[in-house]
Amino acid sequence: MRRMFGIRIDLGARLSALLVLSPLVALAAPAAAQVVGPSPEAPNKEVNVGPRAYFPEGTSIDIGDIWDHEVKEVRFPVQNNGDRDLSIYNFQPTCGCSNARLEPAGTIAPGASAEIVVDFDPTNRPGTQSKDVNFQMNDLRAPRSRVRFNTTVNEVILVEPKLINFGVLPRGTGKEIEIRVTGRTVDFEAGVRPFRMPYLEAEVLGTDFVTIGDEVLRQTRIKLVLKSNAPVGTVAASVNLTTNDERVLSRQMNASAVIRGDLTATPPTLALNNLTAGEAFETTIDVVSRKAEPFKILGIEGAGSLDPSSLEIEVEPLTDEGDAYRVTIRGTAPAQGRRLNGELKLKTDIELEPHVSLRYFGFMRAGG
Repeated sequence: MRRMFGIRIDLGARLSALLVLSPLVALAAPAAAQVVGPSPEAPNKEVNVGPRAYFPEGTSIDIGDIWDHEVKEVRFPVQNNGDRDLSIYNFQPTCGCSNARLEPAGTIAPGASAEIVVDFDPTNRPGTQSKDVNFQMNDLRAPRSRVRFNTTVNEVILVEPKLINFGVLPRGTGKEIEIRVTGRTVDFEAGVRPFRMPYLEAEVLGTDFVTIGDEVLRQTRIKLVLKSNAPVGTVAASVNLTTNDERVLSRQMNASAVIRGDLTATPPTLALNNLTAGEAFETTIDVVSRKAEPFKILGIEGAGSLDPSSLEIEVEPLTDEGDAYRVTIRGTAPAQGRRLNGELKLKTDIELEPHVSLRYFGFMRAGG
């Protein structure tokens, strides 16, 4: 019995052990079956990530001080750290002074590099500058991106004033403005090309050494004269300066003035609205001499939507002295078009003010 009992106990222990171990074996078997596929290092590697743009020097670069007489090239290295070709395209500089391209052109293969190259023209842009170039790429992390460069532009030739504006002047008066052109060479001299306009002239006053800050430079003084025979209206002209500095042999500036005539028109602009094709219209303008000087109105001319030859004018004196008139203009709207726009000119007998300008505008409506 003991033996048999012992055998029972022994068999029962074994059976119990088997019963206890069976779930563990069953659980262990599937785990062993799953140990397949990539190596343990694989989860740390990026796969199927697509293009990946990387800028080793950053997307914002400070290029320091430059001179304004030559185009500066700025380069932004870019690498493709992805596993598909990288495309960078549609460059849009935020300033007309820059243009951009990719070198070499085309796509950037995985592991390869290229450069975004920006050409910056610093002419007439002195001082601190910060310029952006926007672009697109097929890196989905940043499909629209930009690069930026910062610089300080130093002028080879200094010109003061920067803008030549004679302001508003009464007809028959003149004005002078002095221009100072400063160079950095020991023999620097400047001049100005002759004007085609008979009412503008220039005179070189001389060149001397001057001290600006801690620099000793050479400066030429030029007198620019707007003469009293300038015509009424807005006067604009190009001033072409010349120098003996090979880096900047010329510099162009703009000069402007508004010459106010003696005659005033009220209203100065005519609104011709809600006319149908071929419809008759009538409008009146008062023309007065500021100086109360007599004058005559001789006729009408102009350009734009209205044909001046089809217009009629009636001139009625407002004073016995002949220094003010009421002008009635009659005509018909054009047969075609939706918008009226142009200028009419009342002709006068004043030599320096041969006409009075009248702008007109309006929108035509469909006929009913």
